[in-house]
Amino acid sequence: MKKTRTSKAEPVDASGSPRRRRRRAIQYVVVLIGCVIIVDALVGEKGLLAMRKARQQYQALEGALAAEKAENDRRREEARRLLEDPSAIATKLINVLAPIVQEIARRSGAPGELVLRRDLGEGRREEIYITKAELNEKVLTLPTTLRPVFDPFELSEGPRSPRAPAPSEPIYIEADDVEGDEEPTRNRDQHHNRT
Repeated sequence: MKKTRTSKAEPVDASGSPRRRRRRAIQYVVVLIGCVIIVDALVGEKGLLAMRKARQQYQALEGALAAEKAENDRRREEARRLLEDPSAIATKLINVLAPIVQEIARRSGAPGELVLRRDLGEGRREEIYITKAELNEKVLTLPTTLRPVFDPFELSEGPRSPRAPAPSEPIYIEADDVEGDEEPTRNRDQHHNRT
């Protein structure tokens, strides 16, 4: 019969010696710490996903900045053009006002008129009107080259209002309308003095 030796230390079980259990526990702790570090590196405050998101935001902001710079350049060029060419200011202003004038004409009720109504309260209102013909007469006093600028107002379209004044003589007489060697007249007074 053989005698087996047993130590007085901890008993041996199926999982192995106590030294192995400690080593395995340390391995589990190290793996757990490694997993925490990896997860933090991926999704933490300064992790990979946060860096990708920050890079996307940076690229979006960079694109927006480039668009703003392009818009600033466009506006700077437009301002330069407006300063150099006063007729460009008039054209821009007329293009902004044209839809408003067209809407006023549509709501005016009377054909050929532009009517502004202002409520004064207490059941009273004030009406200010001008006929399209009156405005068109003023446009006709301009040189022919400047008249097309006012086309967006659509002043010559539609029936003539019964309240429209009789057409006036144009201030400018076109060069091809003048007979002989006479110089074209530039204002109404000179035109009246010649006739």
